[in-house]
Amino acid sequence: MRLEYKTLKLAGHGNRENTRRLATMWERFQWPEKRLKTMGPFLEMALWKDKSRRIIDHAGGIGTESIYLLEKGYCLDCTNEIDPYFSKIAEERAKQGAPLPQPSFANA
Repeated sequence: MRLEYKTLKLAGHGNRENTRRLATMWERFQWPEKRLKTMGPFLEMALWKDKSRRIIDHAGGIGTESIYLLEKGYCLDCTNEIDPYFSKIAEERAKQGAPLPQPSFANA
């Protein structure tokens, strides 16, 4: 257990400044437009097969998939991104598209 903790600390987990920097660079790393060219149709196919229209986005990150699915008419019950930096970026991106719901486990 102790070794795992040290490994995580060395990787920067738990360091607020590293988390903030990672969140601000995430969009460049993830490249949402390119990612959704393949991920978007895959998600729609997977959800269509399951006949699902309601989703919960665990580890929502910057909201790429949530925003995409909201714009396609899906109902997002919640996104539970716990990192405040990632959540803030997701909210800012959602203002340009479909709004993200506030985290809530009442509807889950």
